[in-house]
Amino acid sequence: MTREFWQQIITNKYQISSDPSPSGAVVGSRSDPSPSAVPPEGASWNQEGAAVGSRSDPSLQDLLPELLEMLASPDPELRDGFAYPILATWIQQGAFSQEQLRSLLVALEQRLETGLGETESDAVFARSFAVLMLAVLVNNPILALEPAEIYRLLEVVLSYFAREQDLRGFVYPQGWAHAVAHTADLLDEFAVNQHCQSPELERILNAITNKIPAKSVWLFDEEDRLSYAAARVLERGLLSSEVVSGLLDALAAEVSQSDEHKSNGIPRHNVKAFLQSLYFQVLKLEPSSEHLELILGALHKIN
Repeated sequence: MTREFWQQIITNKYQISSDPSPSGAVVGSRSDPSPSAVPPEGASWNQEGAAVGSRSDPSLQDLLPELLEMLASPDPELRDGFAYPILATWIQQGAFSQEQLRSLLVALEQRLETGLGETESDAVFARSFAVLMLAVLVNNPILALEPAEIYRLLEVVLSYFAREQDLRGFVYPQGWAHAVAHTADLLDEFAVNQHCQSPELERILNAITNKIPAKSVWLFDEEDRLSYAAARVLERGLLSSEVVSGLLDALAAEVSQSDEHKSNGIPRHNVKAFLQSLYFQVLKLEPSSEHLELILGALHKIN
């Protein structure tokens, strides 16, 4: 499909149509009572749940492979301008069946291994935007992942996150890489999933604190995205003060005692920025939280 085709979809408020006339196809689910789900006059539902106005209009199933390819593209317009917002919107509107969403989930998981371990290759866009799309899927009511599926997916994501070495934020001219920030958004979705209880939440918080003292300065709000995910973990109220203080104090101790970190101020800067951000994230979510004192205590250890 041409760029003009994808731009027309966005202009038409995510309707599939080869032209802007009312006879084009409309994204929606048969069970969706909203006006966007009602086929326009003269149109009919196809097997994918989209209303088709003419035989020249492609179905969702026709477009999905190309959208997935675009989602991994180093071209920021194709990836960030078209593929991500279109796919995310259609998923949130209920345009895909459970079977289609499960197939998408499998494809996205496989991408997490693409070029993993490389530090400055375009493969990061495939991984990073797969993670960002997984954040749209994890709590999707149509996909409806069972507890065992949530736990398995969390294992996959935590393993990926620990091994992700490309920490770049914005890359010129390819645009946003942001693998760390996108993973933070996904971990935030796990944090609010009710199937995730204290063991899972502790592992999420541990994964976040392990990533913070990197040797690259967080320049593009990565510490804020990570701290928000951490704050959402704490907001659940399932982790003991001992667990939380242990993780935070260990993080502070790592950069205050290590000779390597003393000679390189970047990890210390990252940890301090994370803890400061975490304090205000928690303050906003829970003004009377007991975790505020624990965060301040960790900050004092590195000041």
